[in-house]
Amino acid sequence: MTDILSAVGAAAIGVCGALVGVIVKGRIDRKHRIESESKEQRFDLYKRLAEAMRYGDSTTGGEKRGLTIDIALFGSDEVARAWTAYVDAAYTGTITKKSPERMQLASALVLAMRMDASRPDTKLSKTDVLACLGVREGRDEKAAEQRARDAGLL
Repeated sequence: MTDILSAVGAAAIGVCGALVGVIVKGRIDRKHRIESESKEQRFDLYKRLAEAMRYGDSTTGGEKRGLTIDIALFGSDEVARAWTAYVDAAYTGTITKKSPERMQLASALVLAMRMDASRPDTKLSKTDVLACLGVREGRDEKAAEQRARDAGLL
């Protein structure tokens, strides 16, 4: 009788262990799927956001409101803060299309999107992003030369 109880107990433990394994695996798979879908949503959102920044004057108020809502829902904290600063400055007239302040805010936003979407360990600075955006004025040439040396380009 004891042998039967031991066998049933061992089988029950095995079944429970397998059941727990299936449940845990299902939750892990679901979490990975959600993270993957979320990353794709953020990537698409950030592409739309970059287009809105690029063609800002032709972006309608409704499109900007939609972006703002999507950023609040899906964007990282850093992207949401950078977007809010950018939009607030634009709406209050603090910045103009070609002002250095606009470019600084834009570079902070692009850098936040880059870090969230693909390169969390990026070594780029806001100055580097400004250079990618075509802004060269005010760039510290010695610092740029040192970065080129660090990258093995000189």
